[in-house]
Amino acid sequence: GGKPHLWQHLFWIFGHPEVYILILPAMGIVSEVIPVFSRKPLFGYGLIVFSGAIIGFMGFAVWSHHMFTTGMGIVATSAFSILTMLIAIPTGVKIFNWIGTMWGGKIRFDTPMLFALGFITMFMIGGFTGIMHSSVPIDAQHQDTYFVVAHFHYVLIGGALFGLYSGFYYWLPKMSGRLLNDKLGKLVFSMMFIGFNLTFFPMHYLGMIGQPRRTHSYNEGHGFETWNQIATIGAFILGVGVLIGIYQFVSAFFNKKLKPAGKNPWDARTLEWTLSSPVKEYNFARTPIIKTKDQAWENKYGERDKHSEKEPLDDHGVHMPDRSWSPLITAFGIVFLALGLLFSRTVNELGELDRSYNMAIAGGVVFILGVIMWALEGPGGYHLFPKEEEE
Repeated sequence: GGKPHLWQHLFWIFGHPEVYILILPAMGIVSEVIPVFSRKPLFGYGLIVFSGAIIGFMGFAVWSHHMFTTGMGIVATSAFSILTMLIAIPTGVKIFNWIGTMWGGKIRFDTPMLFALGFITMFMIGGFTGIMHSSVPIDAQHQDTYFVVAHFHYVLIGGALFGLYSGFYYWLPKMSGRLLNDKLGKLVFSMMFIGFNLTFFPMHYLGMIGQPRRTHSYNEGHGFETWNQIATIGAFILGVGVLIGIYQFVSAFFNKKLKPAGKNPWDARTLEWTLSSPVKEYNFARTPIIKTKDQAWENKYGERDKHSEKEPLDDHGVHMPDRSWSPLITAFGIVFLALGLLFSRTVNELGELDRSYNMAIAGGVVFILGVIMWALEGPGGYHLFPKEEEE
């Protein structure tokens, strides 16, 4: 009894919130990186947090702007058009707050900051084309063309991927204990930035002159050839940049020639940068008592009464969990349960539809056994008694 129109609703009510699920962590990363490399506190911290919550909430209310050409009717189309315009407001608030943070700051253009700036630039372009598609006539013109492909990738690669790379370059020294090569990092950024824009910016024009999306080829003589060739060259440049970045991330854990990171190579503002690099398995020898948002910064530069304190020593030590296989077994059970349900239908030699739930049942059994084993383990664990100077 399913209908194509209902299927589109089902897909997009998942698909569009998922875009915000991907972009919100990148926004959080950028909100951490920009204050550090601007040497200023985050401008409008409360507004940044509140606008993120609004984006997360409104992300569930705009899915049907993907369906303006399906004949939903004037009321539904108008409602989703207005909501799509409104969700741009909290996004714009974040961008202005990031700019306000940099304004008047002593900006250092290290690799994490370059990727954060790339995130803002690319995400703004993706956001502008998103606002364009809140207009029903423009959306109808661009529907299922390469313009939509360009918009989508400016949000998810220009946004999410650049934000993630900013986070990798920022936090990997804390995880590995070694500083990444900044010159190589800047080369990675340059290749990704240039390659990305060469790949996807021409697609705006290709969409406007009529190249449809979701096709593996196109006919000659429609003006598509040159811009697709440019996009192909850009895709290779982008791909090489991504691979060099991945090489850097992996080598951070194995290349002993890299410089030691120390506790706080960026002069960062938050408490993880008061610990050794890499961090000990117990994190803090004693739980810190927090007095301000940028506690590491205040500990170093702030007034004495704003310095953090530590909980008093006791005989309890630091409680550590047992090393258990149960969570991994439970996770494997869920994976095979899901795969079994997804691929439960097959077509036999006679062209008839067969159903087999053997894999799903086996996955469900493994999942239940994993949960039971996990529950029977109890609190368990062991205690460590590190000295404070061992953090």
